[in-house]
Amino acid sequence: MELVQEIVVFLENKPGVLARLTAALAAHKISILGFSLQNALDHGAIRMVVSKPTETLHLLGEHGMLAFANEILWVKVRNQAGAMAALTDALTKAKVSVEYAYGSAGPSAKAHGFYLRVSNAKKALEVLAKVEGVE
Repeated sequence: MELVQEIVVFLENKPGVLARLTAALAAHKISILGFSLQNALDHGAIRMVVSKPTETLHLLGEHGMLAFANEILWVKVRNQAGAMAALTDALTKAKVSVEYAYGSAGPSAKAHGFYLRVSNAKKALEVLAKVEGVE
């Protein structure tokens, strides 16, 4: 479990735009570690965790793309019924809200990885360190 930087970028919802973004990252040897795309009519918001967040922000700016960084939480949750319930219950009791989340693993994985944007990341780290099945 750790705090990481997430890059949010707004792009036109047109064929090839996402391909150009990912090609630019690849050309600079930047790996995408987590990825979520939301569509809003003619534009989309991409949330991604990358291997080089500062370099990614500069690169996107050079390509004329609107982007910014957020601090989010990376957690690993045991793959068993109730594990996510324990995580969200602990955050609720600590009055920490989950603003959004994304992540996954295959069904045979022993754990799932999630990126969480929470209202108080430091408090969430403290609380979740005590929850069984959350790393």
